[in-house]
Amino acid sequence: MKRKMMWAAAGLVGFLAITGFRASWGGCEGHGHGGPERAEKFVTSRIADHLDELNATDEQRTQVLALKDEVFREAKDTFTEGRKAKGELLQQWDSAKPDANAVHALVDDHLDRIRSMAHTVADAALKLHAILTPEQRAQVSEKIHARVDAR
Repeated sequence: MKRKMMWAAAGLVGFLAITGFRASWGGCEGHGHGGPERAEKFVTSRIADHLDELNATDEQRTQVLALKDEVFREAKDTFTEGRKAKGELLQQWDSAKPDANAVHALVDDHLDRIRSMAHTVADAALKLHAILTPEQRAQVSEKIHARVDAR
């Protein structure tokens, strides 16, 4: 069961990578790239293009875009909280005597957020797997393999 979940999560991550989810707003701000709103529009557009290629039904489109919204919402929250943590870590660094317990608590909290994000992606992968037909899953798998094998 764990192996199936791992492959499903890898499938969603691959699908999101193929569709442009990898667009990071963290490095985009201040570089004329538009931040999270523009990144979300880009991701939505890429997903829509891939759903066109898969001949997705309207119901599938609605479900997949809802998954994207769920994943994107948590990613945005994780990024925002990560920026806060970086600021707090910098305050610790700048202090005369940094509080080791506070630093470790910040690191642990951030890792928990990242773990939660990874579980959200894994859950979305499982849902995506159920949404797509076997033929559509084969198409997505082919694209993922082409990307992975090209590296």
